[in-house]
Amino acid sequence: MSALVRVVEKKGVPEGLNMLQGIPDVGLVGVIATSHIIFHLKMEAVAYIDSDLLPTLTVLYAGLPHSPIRIFGNDRLLALVSEIAIPANALRPVMKAVVDWIERKKVDKVFSLGGIAAP
Repeated sequence: MSALVRVVEKKGVPEGLNMLQGIPDVGLVGVIATSHIIFHLKMEAVAYIDSDLLPTLTVLYAGLPHSPIRIFGNDRLLALVSEIAIPANALRPVMKAVVDWIERKKVDKVFSLGGIAAP
């Protein structure tokens, strides 16, 4: 894992699950869809991304501060959602840390939800 970026686990994460990924893109489709799934499956925050490469900001949810890039999970599924656009200089180290974490957790499949620009 990159020394500049770390995935911090708040709870135990089972191995061998599938994962959804929603990162800001065209129209925010991935973020909206992933957040909707997290809400309706009542998934809990199990980890977050910590890095000095990311903007210094906090997301407030239910009056509590949270990291803008979080991983949610239950006993069947994981979901990574970012509520910020990841800066270009941070994109590679952040994704490398996430991929390293995914490999350690033996994630079976990763589904990246996103939009496609149309003229």
